[in-house]
Parts: sequence; C-alpha cells; structure tokens
Amino acid sequence: MIGGAMNQVLERIWSINLIGGWLPKVLLGLTLIGIVLLVILSIIRPQGTNANSRLRSNANTSSKPSSPRLRTIRWVCIGAITGLVAGFGITWLLDHYLVFGVMLGMDVIIAAAWSVMLVGAAIALSIITHSWRKVLAIVTTVLAVCSTATQINEVYGEYPTLGSVVDITSFEPLDLSRIGKATQSAQQWREHPTQAPKQGMVGSVNIPATASGFKARTAVVYVPPAGLVPQAVRLPVLIMMAGQPGSPDRAFLAGQLPQIANQYAQQHHGLAPVIVAPDQLGSALHNTLCVNSTKYGNVETYITKDVTDWIVNHLPVSKEPQHWAIAGFSQGATCAVQFGLRYPERYGHIIASSSELGPHNGNETRMIRDFFNGNAAAYRAHVPLDILHEHMHDQVFAHSTLIMGAGTLDSKSINNAKTITNAARLAGMDATTIIVPNTGHDWHTVQATLRTALPTVCAQMGLDFPIPTLKDTAATTGVRVVEQK
Repeated sequence: MIGGAMNQVLERIWSINLIGGWLPKVLLGLTLIGIVLLVILSIIRPQGTNANSRLRSNANTSSKPSSPRLRTIRWVCIGAITGLVAGFGITWLLDHYLVFGVMLGMDVIIAAAWSVMLVGAAIALSIITHSWRKVLAIVTTVLAVCSTATQINEVYGEYPTLGSVVDITSFEPLDLSRIGKATQSAQQWREHPTQAPKQGMVGSVNIPATASGFKARTAVVYVPPAGLVPQAVRLPVLIMMAGQPGSPDRAFLAGQLPQIANQYAQQHHGLAPVIVAPDQLGSALHNTLCVNSTKYGNVETYITKDVTDWIVNHLPVSKEPQHWAIAGFSQGATCAVQFGLRYPERYGHIIASSSELGPHNGNETRMIRDFFNGNAAAYRAHVPLDILHEHMHDQVFAHSTLIMGAGTLDSKSINNAKTITNAARLAGMDATTIIVPNTGHDWHTVQATLRTALPTVCAQMGLDFPIPTLKDTAATTGVRVVEQK
C-alpha cells in the first residue's frame, strides 16, 4: 500500500514538465524574489560595516567607510554585469567556434546571458551578506543556477520532463496483447473502417540484440489505433532516433511523436505509422557513429537487423521497403541518412533533422583508427556524399525519398542539408530541404520537420491519397521548402 503510493508520488515527480511547465517559472520567480528581497532588506535594514574589512583590499584607513546601502547596490550591479558578460561571452564563443560541433543559436546565447546575470547577482549577495541573509543568498544562488539550466533547456527542448534528466523512462511496458494481427491493407481499412480506439498506444520494450550483441537501452513504441483491433492494418513503419546525448524516451517526449501521430490518425480514420524509437547509443555519453565497431559494439547490425526483425515479427507492419521510413535528430539524423542510403532495400524514406554531413566524433584520423580499425575506405563507405557518388548512375535510389530539416538559427545544419539533398537529387532521389523559422539545433526543429514531412511520407507509404506535396503542408506548418535544381 505504502509502496504503491510512493511509486505514484515518484511518477508525478518524474513527469513534471520542464518545457513550458510550472517548474521553470517557479525557479525563475523564486530567484527574482530572493534577489529583490535581499536587496530591499540591505537597503532598509543594512547589516552594518563589520564585513567591510573582508571586502576592501588596500583600503585607506583614514577614508570614510562607504554606506552599506551603496555597497550592496554596487556589489549587486558588479555581480549582475559580470554574469551578463560571462554568460553572453562564453556561449558566444562556444557558438562561434562550434565547440559542441553545432551552432547554439542566438536564443540560447540570450537565455544564458540574462540567466547567468541573475546567478552573478545572487553570488554577489552571498559574498556581502552574513548570518541568515547569507543562507538565503546561497539558496537563491542555487535556485538561479537551476533556473539557468531550465531556461536554456526550454530553448533546446532537450529534457521535456524531470525524469528525462536522469534517464528514467516515462512509459509503461508495451502491452503486446492489445495489438492485433495484420490482416488487411490501408485501402481496405479506408473503404470499410472498423471501430478503433481514439488514441494510439505507447509503451517501452527491450528489443533483443540477437544478431548484434549490442547493449541497447529500452526502446519506445507507438502503435496507432488501426493496429489495436483484432484485424489490424498492415501499417507502415517509422524508426526514429534521438540525438547524442539522448535516449529513446527523448524522441517521444521532446519530439512529441505521440501527439503528432495521434493528430494524423484522427484525420485518417485511425491510420498512422507504427513508430519505434530504438537506442543507437547504448549510453547517453556514447557517440557510436551508428557503425559496427570494437569501441561501442555492433550498432549498425542492431538497428538494421535486430530492431527491424523485431518490428516485423511483433507488430502489424508491412515488409515492403516503400512502407518503411527512418528518421532522427542530430546524431540520430546522421544515422538515419547513413542507414537509409546504405540500405535502400529496407528503408524507402529518410527524414533527418539537423544532420551532420557524415559520421563525426572528433579528429578524423583518430575516428578512423578507433571505429574503423584504421580502414579509411570503411569510413568512406558510411559517408552519405560518398555513398551517393558511388550510386550516381545506377538508379538505386530512384524510389527513395529524403527530407532534411534545419532551423534558421543553425546555418551549419542548413548547409549540410542542402549539400546532401543536392547530391541525392543528382543520384536520382526525391530529395528536399525544409527550413524551420526561428529555431536552431533543437527539438523544435524536429517537431516542425516531422509535422511537415509526415503527411507526404505517410501518403507515399499508402496511408492517404492523393499525395500532398511538401509545399502544401509547409503552408500550414510555417516552414520554407527550399527550391533546388
């Protein structure tokens, strides 16, 4: 009884929303209240000048001590300005020199600047106060640091819940008993729709690494309403991979996959793709490059063999490659492009948000040594531009679709997308770049990309007719489709 109640309490705590929820607002509010309260108290009831000797160096003993009120204001201003400059300067340098391999964007720089400004003011107050006011100032400083983290996270959309910060899954185990057996096509369902649940089902599942031996974390699966009836539809598949650091949960929570898929299903008689978010990392700190290596294990085999086989054997899906799509964000997007180009006979469609040009993990020479046993040719075989060049004239990709999304605040990803889609078109692929306004290298870009791409891709996978163009959908989602020759 007590254990059950405790589990419910923990579930509520871990499900606290960190993006647009109450916690970021409360942290910011408490920080501001703490700073304002301490400043007002210092002005109305100054604590005296006992601590002056600690705060003044090389002071002239004959000079008149400064007013405690003025000292408080001066220190708070110094702390705030120092924090503002440090927050802006450090994040600008990180952005300018691409320290993390991606652009941070001006929204992140601004959020960091004014948030660290509050941290600086709180630190200054903790230095000049004493007694119980110092305790309050230290608490305010901690709140300011937490508030800074949540403000930056709201820009990125990386950690949607408190549980996602500590990698605690937000989903119950997938109930396979609720899933029907695939016995009819999407066209048959549209002609004679069956009563189905209004919402799809989301659950977590451990997909065995039978062929690969890769130590993967728990995957997350979405089954649409048309798959939750006894005579289910042979549904298309969307494999979605999060970025690094990240987890399968992140794709569903930060990517809003259940909401996007359920909205599509409601507009199409319960039809939507089965969505599976597998783990291509093994750990949030591992950039596996999505290749088979002695460093992190056989990731490529895990995704393309183990995960793909498990989906076919356990879910009501079509086996046709034109009914399979593979997608991802950041590192996951790079993996999606690699797999889609290396295995066109398995994945007919690729949706990539904020992708790199190819596998990337530090210095190229060291990367080839660590992940490809020093074999440069093996590395090049995983680089999208090299793959496309190799198949420039053999029509391997004549029936494949590639949609790459990037935010306007992430110029590097925009250039990557244009470079790859241009090469893909030359190789005979239906390839398009879409630009999302006012977003950067973040999950907001992913959401807009998916909302724009899915109607077209789902129709190409047999869920709708006629097939809407990307321009048609872009008119409603607000993204820009890049005209390419």
